[in-house]
Amino acid sequence: MLENIAKIPVIGWVAIIVITIIAGVIVFLSGLRIKKGEFEIGIGAAKIDNRIKKQREQERKDESLRMWLYRESQEIDAKIKADLRRVVRDLEDTISGIFAPYLQCEFPSILVTNMIKSELFQRIDDNNLRLKFAKLEIQTYLSEITRRIESKYNAFLYHILSNKKNCGEAYPKWDDIDESIKYLLLTWSRLSIAILQSRIDEKIKLYTAHRDKFLLDEYKESSVDEPVEKNRAYLASLEVSEK
Repeated sequence: MLENIAKIPVIGWVAIIVITIIAGVIVFLSGLRIKKGEFEIGIGAAKIDNRIKKQREQERKDESLRMWLYRESQEIDAKIKADLRRVVRDLEDTISGIFAPYLQCEFPSILVTNMIKSELFQRIDDNNLRLKFAKLEIQTYLSEITRRIESKYNAFLYHILSNKKNCGEAYPKWDDIDESIKYLLLTWSRLSIAILQSRIDEKIKLYTAHRDKFLLDEYKESSVDEPVEKNRAYLASLEVSEK
């Protein structure tokens, strides 16, 4: 056999090498799978194809989990809004109590109470309380709300006093109720901040509990690490004013 190999001319060796190279390229490009029982190995394109399929399957599973987390996060946001609106409704007696000593007729009393509630509901609907209640913003924010309520109240007062059909109430001037309104808004902000803190913490726990279920690092970062970092920043910024 060795003698036969030795007799192969140079041109023959060149042909063998060329054929071998061509065969290798064909195998690489077309791919080759060797399977025995449950064991399978891919060569060339088959190996690359398997890797792509695995990558896509992991992406599909991670995307499905990401969408589920997003929906759960949206559910928490809906709970936040419901909780915040309940705080305003629960403060109705406190609001009406500010004006109770001055009002004789039920209807004007309801108007005044609803005017203040409407202003607070609008703040909730604006969906920016987690930013406005930040320690660097909250005092300016509460002062802004106070000014708006004062403006609305003075317009209401002017309208009622110019109406000869009023019930003869001795409505208070703004200076008489200014401190009560400020305390009301401070109470509202404290109760609302407590809700935001609780629900934001709930979000963080939701994200972190599912981090290891993601298969790809990029999904762990975008679907868990980044939202957790953002929500922790919200928590760190929230502060209940003692003033």
